[in-house]
Amino acid sequence: MEPYLAIVVDPHRTMSAGKVEIGCFRTYSKDEIKRIEDKMAKEGGSAAGANKSVPIDKIAELGNHWYKYY
Repeated sequence: MEPYLAIVVDPHRTMSAGKVEIGCFRTYSKDEIKRIEDKMAKEGGSAAGANKSVPIDKIAELGNHWYKYY
């Protein structure tokens, strides 16, 4: 059932830091993804234009599907 939620424990950072390094993310619904994709297409496929609050370096880090989760 959408949207999904994930809790992620980074074993490498946990071991090197000596404490549990944890993160989480939640996916967008299919309707929200469609809205973002439509906006990207309307603006010439610009990922940055679809969500100005997401820094370009973060988009580069998250990959081509950055807009499907947060």
